Amino acid sequence: MALTAEQKQLLEHAKSVHGPRCKAIGARGGVFLIVRPPLNEDRASFNEAVARAGNRVNANVVLSKACVVYPVDKAKVKLFEDFPFLPESVKKVVLEVGGSEIEEVTDASLSDTEKPTLQECRAKHPECVPVRCLPSGELLIVRRANPSERTRFSQATKGSKNSKMPDQTIGYEQLARSLTLSPEGNAKTELFDKLPFLYEAIGDFGIAMSGAEIEDLGND
Repeated sequence: MALTAEQKQLLEHAKSVHGPRCKAIGARGGVFLIVRPPLNEDRASFNEAVARAGNRVNANVVLSKACVVYPVDKAKVKLFEDFPFLPESVKKVVLEVGGSEIEEVTDASLSDTEKPTLQECRAKHPECVPVRCLPSGELLIVRRANPSERTRFSQATKGSKNSKMPDQTIGYEQLARSLTLSPEGNAKTELFDKLPFLYEAIGDFGIAMSGAEIEDLGND
């Protein structure tokens, strides 16, 4: 759907306020929305909503409403009332513009400055692979999860009485940091701070690499 001149102007304004990764999306009935990338405080609010409700349904609403920057005020409230399943659709776009989706890339696609990093990581973890964040393009080297990490993941998901974070979130954060071989140190911390919903993408990818992903073989 081509944007009108007015919609283009609204999108450019959103980008000037919230950054260049803002994205315009449409829904049935001519609905027009602009979504911004999630911030660290959005992840904190998301985690608190999960902890309160015990599931992610209400948390999706909290995240989606926070990241929809157009329409605003009463028009935004009415939009979410008229489309009760909109939060789930908006959340997918929020994670996309937030760079919290990843895809495996080939060794050959790496630049000459990136290839030595992959070689260093493979010297210790031959199974590790390069992945890029979408759409921002940051490179990460990720290895598969091992049995001891499965144990730690299980222990983390039991939660803590002193923690306000939902159990699953604790497990994913620990797992993703452990599986990410590069970047390291402060650069790794800065990346996860910049892309606050990256933990789940890395964790799921590492689990899939470990052979825990299943495939539908059909009924015949």
